[in-house]
Amino acid sequence: TIVEFPFGYSGHPAAPLTLTTPRGRKVLLRGKIDRVDIADLGNELLGLVIDYKTTGRPPAVLGQAETLQLRSYGMLALEHHGGPEARLTYQ
Repeated sequence: TIVEFPFGYSGHPAAPLTLTTPRGRKVLLRGKIDRVDIADLGNELLGLVIDYKTTGRPPAVLGQAETLQLRSYGMLALEHHGGPEARLTYQ
């Protein structure tokens, strides 16, 4: 378990997540993942990215910004933990 995994900040090893817009512009994202759990299942790794929400809204009412946030966290987990499958959830 990794708790409070910062990325994109100076002094931390994880680089910003880079996204490319449809017009080819680069967008650098930085943030902090609340929790990442990695399980070694023998021949594969399984990653679980958890983002604790303080708003109390269930996943069914998440907006586009929160969906982008969770997908970005999943991409970052895949990049920094050897390419496991990532199961993404809000808790």
